Amino acid sequence: TPPPAAPAPSELLIAIGPAISPMYPHHGHGHHHASEGSSSGAIPASDNDDGGIFGAGANPIAAAFPYALAVVGLGLAAFFGQKKLKTMHDAAVVEFGPTIVYYGTTKENMREVVNEYVKKVMGTRKEQLFGSFLKSLVEEKPISVAPIQTMTTVMKLLKLPEDKAIAAVNAAGKELAAQQPSLLGKLLFFSERVFSPAALPALALVELFPYDADTVRALQDNMLSRCYAEIVEALLDEDPNATSPPDLAAAALRIPAADAKSVFENVVEGRAAARKAKEDARRAAEEENAKPPSVEISVGLQEEQQQRVPAGPTMHAYECSDCGYTLFPAAGREFKFYGDDFKCPQCGAGKDKFIDQNKDEDEEEKKEEQNLDPIIDSSKIDFGSLDEEEKKEE
Repeated sequence: TPPPAAPAPSELLIAIGPAISPMYPHHGHGHHHASEGSSSGAIPASDNDDGGIFGAGANPIAAAFPYALAVVGLGLAAFFGQKKLKTMHDAAVVEFGPTIVYYGTTKENMREVVNEYVKKVMGTRKEQLFGSFLKSLVEEKPISVAPIQTMTTVMKLLKLPEDKAIAAVNAAGKELAAQQPSLLGKLLFFSERVFSPAALPALALVELFPYDADTVRALQDNMLSRCYAEIVEALLDEDPNATSPPDLAAAALRIPAADAKSVFENVVEGRAAARKAKEDARRAAEEENAKPPSVEISVGLQEEQQQRVPAGPTMHAYECSDCGYTLFPAAGREFKFYGDDFKCPQCGAGKDKFIDQNKDEDEEEKKEEQNLDPIIDSSKIDFGSLDEEEKKEE
């Protein structure tokens, strides 16, 4: 039996129209709806049938209006819904990085954070989540083994393949180059120890640095040596008798065994030299303290006589003999406030009427200085002759 013919568009509109817009007014007419008419669902014609909204006399624009309005409403709802959803996803991406770096102290904690934020973004934007994590990681964590392990764990929890993870690294690198270029070195250091050697050619960070590739490599090697040296220092602090470099850290940092051994030996030798220098300084201080104090005759006499010299006045007092007005210019600056053409501001007397009240004190000080004992210079004392005189007296 052949399938039934598809209904005409007008028949479909007649069928769904009341369901979509039941409030749309039906004009006065005499036709019957399917529920009112025969069991076949046909719509019988009437003598006074004006065609309804879909009949021959209907306005096609008015007929289509409720359906157009419904489509527009659905479109606006979808648009604003998508916009709100995008805003929520953007906020989740921004929050993810600081959250997992701060709270991801264990693998289980990291798993909980990853699962929560993957749900927030509905399983999408995993690369952006990873990029947010990378920027927070290089901002907050120092160069060490732990961030490398954290980066590896987060990549696995997000189930990111290496190519997508490297794409996220490259995108994060471009943002850092524009905003915080000083952090590019960390990002490169961590990335070169997380991804497999086969995937590293896709890493596009070196060209983002403001200097050539050789300089970048030299800086990275220096960073590696310092990082491993700090690990060796921590090991020797715990076990001063350690005789071999920490192999696990060397493997995580991908430092060759020969280089690891060289760094270890340099640290051991440096610590030994520092201990020896400290011990030598201690012995020298003890020897210096054991010597008898030396007598410095001239210095002692100079200090004694300096104590006997009184300090001179810091200002003079000039008093007008006519009216008693007194001027107090600072010593050495009389020329500025007390010139030859100076007049008493109170009575107008000339400078010759002013008497220096400190004149007598200055003369007394000069006399005291002349009466001071002469300073003895120890370099001119003949200690040999003194010894001979002592022997003669004996």
